[in-house]
Amino acid sequence: MTLGHMSSFSFRICFRRLLNSFLPCLRLYDEAKRNGLQLSQYHYNVLLYVCSLSDAETESSSLNPGLNRGFDMFKQMTVDKVVPNEATFTNGARLERHGPFDAVIDGANMGFVNQRSFSFFQLNDIVQRFQEISPSKRLPFVILHKSRVVGGPATYPKNRALLEKWKNAGALYATPPGSNDD
Repeated sequence: MTLGHMSSFSFRICFRRLLNSFLPCLRLYDEAKRNGLQLSQYHYNVLLYVCSLSDAETESSSLNPGLNRGFDMFKQMTVDKVVPNEATFTNGARLERHGPFDAVIDGANMGFVNQRSFSFFQLNDIVQRFQEISPSKRLPFVILHKSRVVGGPATYPKNRALLEKWKNAGALYATPPGSNDD
């Protein structure tokens, strides 16, 4: 895949296709920089997200190339005068504290599977299954809208304890109001 004179819209589509592919995203980023393509806040956030999920799928022999490249990209963002937003700092902080994840779970979609209402029990069952099959045995990264993390059933003691466990492990991200968890 090559950038050439790719429009920003085309670039965005490419990022979506490559979202879970660390090396192809890095190649696309490197080519964009070589060709002088100005990256937006969105592009950098996607790249930082991909770096935060990177694992052994790398060509480098360094211990955590995703972490290193993520910090390099964050510095480049400053050079390019791209103003970071909440997602930028969330991805950067996640890179620094928790490193890569073996899986990412869309909590709302998993909590609603074959049901009419959201189930923390069902979501936890899926999280545990992913943790069991994970090569590192780490918790997967769970994404939930903030409204599912702070109100309603989230306040029940068992659910609150579950959310705290994920949060303390760095495995929970509550999307801010006004954004979707997708």
